[in-house]
Amino acid sequence: MLLSRAKHGMYLIGIASLIKKEPHGIWPQVIAELRQSGRIGKGFPIVCKQHPEVENVLSTPGKLHKFSPDGGCDQPCRFNMLCGHVCPLACKLTTR
Repeated sequence: MLLSRAKHGMYLIGIASLIKKEPHGIWPQVIAELRQSGRIGKGFPIVCKQHPEVENVLSTPGKLHKFSPDGGCDQPCRFNMLCGHVCPLACKLTTR
């Protein structure tokens, strides 16, 4: 299990059904409280800075590469390159 803390929230990444089976510690209670309050999701949401209206949920390891192939998202880049052409690739995190 991975535990991370942010300024305004916290994500626990793992399989809740396995975490709650831990016989010692606080995890069974934490999972029960999260489940009761509807805070256990089906995956990890990602949102592109360039296309904030597009949200994808990562539920398996292979989905990151599918939804974020060039470091952005799977939407067309549409960045105007120095040569005058519009970038034909999927979105990537560029300074615009």
